[in-house]
Amino acid sequence: MKMITYITKLIIVLLLTGCSSGKLIMNHTQETVTAGHEAISESQKYFSALLILQQKRASVIYATQPNCKFNIDGNITVRIAEDPIPNPNTPLCATPLDIQKKNAMTMSIMPLHEKMFKPDMDILSAFSDYLTALTVYTSDPKHPIGDLVNKALSKAESVKALANLTDNQKKSINGLAAFLQRLAEEEKNGRDISKLIKNEGQKQADNLNLVKKDIHQLKDKYDNIMRRDIFNFSVDNFNKRNRDYPHPLDIEKSSDYIDKLMTLNNLTQKSIKEPTAAERAIDAFQKYHIGLISIIDDKITDEKIKEERIKIQKDNLKEAVGYIKDIVKEFTPLLVATL
Repeated sequence: MKMITYITKLIIVLLLTGCSSGKLIMNHTQETVTAGHEAISESQKYFSALLILQQKRASVIYATQPNCKFNIDGNITVRIAEDPIPNPNTPLCATPLDIQKKNAMTMSIMPLHEKMFKPDMDILSAFSDYLTALTVYTSDPKHPIGDLVNKALSKAESVKALANLTDNQKKSINGLAAFLQRLAEEEKNGRDISKLIKNEGQKQADNLNLVKKDIHQLKDKYDNIMRRDIFNFSVDNFNKRNRDYPHPLDIEKSSDYIDKLMTLNNLTQKSIKEPTAAERAIDAFQKYHIGLISIIDDKITDEKIKEERIKIQKDNLKEAVGYIKDIVKEFTPLLVATL
């Protein structure tokens, strides 16, 4: 990721340093590139943390529930309907009798996979490159941005070629790619692209909303599993063991186990309640996008005023990315402590 960021910055420098106006906007542009990469990188870290969290929860379930047969896919067989009168000795997973009565179904306790998030991250990356081009144009409408737009378009076309995209992903990337294609053609033909940017700007925000919706639907799968009282079975199992005259070493192990169990459960509740880092990154991208378009729409000719307004938008973006970093920093160390 660091190498890609460095190469991207180098390309931007080569594109912008050909004239004095390019040197003036280079700082804004580089910081936009950095903020975009950091937002996406932190989003990926957060998703990785969610994957580790669900794996740790699954390992606790398999380790404490003997009747749940282990498999690497993270599936267990549970009862469809519980008995009207709860039985404290009832195991978590379905018994042979439950299966015989057809009162059993397969449930995944590891519903998320890394490949699910990749298309959404790639769409965000393409949009981030578009924001870089838009930053250059906002700073100096006379400066060519064709290469920057084509870079974003190339990423968008790569995402379009991916198999098994969700409906939201397809709609989002098709809309973004079509806009970038038209933007590249208009810019190449020397036309005023401000009208296109202003008219199509809201649609690009809508495209990002589709990505956010897709991510939210993926997280719903995770939340629905994590909201279940599966961990209570592990707690019950722990409480039923023989506590008569425990050895000091057993007390130490028990304390460590309880501590990790509580941390995992607290992290799970935290992950359920809060939006993902990617959703927050989308919000930051959308606000920055709206801010730049408002500057274009106002047709500001005073360079100093324009510079100040761009700086405000850039600072807001950097602040949002900093907030995302703080969330990931708060989440990840606690998870590592349970490993």
